[in-house]
Amino acid sequence: MSQIKVTVGIPVYNSANHICTCLESILNQSMEQESIEIIMVNDGSTDSSGQVLDSYASTHPNITVIHQENTGGPGAPRNTIMKQALGEFIFFVDADDYLGPEALERMYKMGNDSHSDIIVGKFTGVNGRWVAKSMFAANEPFTNVYESNVLEAIGPTKMFRRRFLLDNDITFPVGICTAEDQPFMVKAYVLARGISIVADYPCYYVVNHKDKQHASVIQVQPRDYYKTLEESVKVIHRYAENEKKRNLLKAKYLKKELTTGRSILFAGSQMSLDEKFLWLSELNRFLNSWVDDQTEKLLPLNMRVFLFLVKRGDLEKLKAFSGLEAVQA
Repeated sequence: MSQIKVTVGIPVYNSANHICTCLESILNQSMEQESIEIIMVNDGSTDSSGQVLDSYASTHPNITVIHQENTGGPGAPRNTIMKQALGEFIFFVDADDYLGPEALERMYKMGNDSHSDIIVGKFTGVNGRWVAKSMFAANEPFTNVYESNVLEAIGPTKMFRRRFLLDNDITFPVGICTAEDQPFMVKAYVLARGISIVADYPCYYVVNHKDKQHASVIQVQPRDYYKTLEESVKVIHRYAENEKKRNLLKAKYLKKELTTGRSILFAGSQMSLDEKFLWLSELNRFLNSWVDDQTEKLLPLNMRVFLFLVKRGDLEKLKAFSGLEAVQA
């Protein structure tokens, strides 16, 4: 076999209804299959996913299937993939999504030519799925986390230089049930010597499926959610080059994650009043511990107003403010 350019790593859990579409998109890439390694980790699926994976592996020599007990999320399977991978780059793909036919070729070429550590391919939402778009205005062969909007795309479905991950001990945290990919991505973004953005081709299709059995869906608890945010901010504090860049990164990260927190509270939420106050309490605890005046000043005005109302614990005014913003958007 020739040199493996890309290892495509896919964590699989109860994805029998979707994995074939994903795999066919990889097996039909414009990049030659001899340069592609596919590693799939069956994370204790209870449907026929394991049999489907084994069937593909029996007819495709570049496919490896690993069966393991369920770990409760995709983080541990991705760590397994990193230990087994042989490619120059690792591309994490979710089992229910799929790739554009030229995705691997284009992303590999830009990353290889630019000597980047991370390559972000343009996302396209399917069936109404929201995807980050602000970083895809134009191709960026070589940028960084400070000068781009890549933090808005915090998920790990990207291409990483394998040596970069290994040399910097960048792995998915074990024992975190909520958003375990965020500390991984923040560390990778901060330490990357270069980030490439492929904006002129739809590389990665993110699919909104009606059935959710393919995901290990766990009720998100506010303490778990903000604990993950704390871990990500700790990474920024540890690895950002200086105080100015640390505050800039915290503001970028908080802008996205506080928007998510606000959506949980007010975007058609069916939570009880007690549950909302619990979320508000945990958010306040997080803000008091990790968000200082210097960081807050870098946030947009609407976010600063949101934080002011959060600190006052005024749910009614928070709801009214969020509703007003939705009308004005």
